[in-house]
Amino acid sequence: MKTIRVAIVDDEQAPAYQLLSFLNHFAEKQGLKIETAMFDKPLAFLAAFHCDYDVLFLDIEMPSMDGIALAKKIREKDSSVFLIFVTNLAQYAIDGYSVSAFDYILKPVVENAFELKMSRLLKKLSADVEEKISIRTNRETLAVDVHDIDYIEPNNHHVIYHLVDKTVESYEAMKDVEKRLPSHFAKCNRYYLVNMARVSAVRGDSVYLGDTELKISRTEKKEFLRRFSEYLSVRGSR
Repeated sequence: MKTIRVAIVDDEQAPAYQLLSFLNHFAEKQGLKIETAMFDKPLAFLAAFHCDYDVLFLDIEMPSMDGIALAKKIREKDSSVFLIFVTNLAQYAIDGYSVSAFDYILKPVVENAFELKMSRLLKKLSADVEEKISIRTNRETLAVDVHDIDYIEPNNHHVIYHLVDKTVESYEAMKDVEKRLPSHFAKCNRYYLVNMARVSAVRGDSVYLGDTELKISRTEKKEFLRRFSEYLSVRGSR
């Protein structure tokens, strides 16, 4: 499995570090690679957020912005990241359904209960792991996680891969690229091939991938929306 990217957002140090300890212990037992980041201020996390995490642990009761409000802001940019709320009272976690939270954990966190939830999450993450594809540039051949591709566009006799952290240009035809990508890539217009796993919102005639806005053409709109709805339906049933 690829490296799992995790962030913990909690204004209290002790429970945050306890959660980190349980997470590291679980990763060690399962043989997982996990990258973790910790934030004690929701606004600081939002400022640094670029749709680059697989799992977020969010404390619900925080000053300046509670976990539910933070999750709503996150969902404006990222529809696919797994959200897990950490709370003192289960009743607060009910609000998590409004932001498609995966689960909640009660404080104080008990390691056995934590591992059960993480095992369930691991099955979901394993189902979402994508294959790598090779991208040949004029200097090298790169092995790229499909999940890290936002969208692809043609440029004369080349195609440009817009990845989460950079762009890569490759000498190949768009029709050949389409053949080797998974089914959750769809055209929003004649130029852009979009990774629906990276879509944060569709509003009007635009599709958003984080801060990037791409236009949906009239000719492609019906089919693109059908494909996107189908993708969300399949993902939600996992």
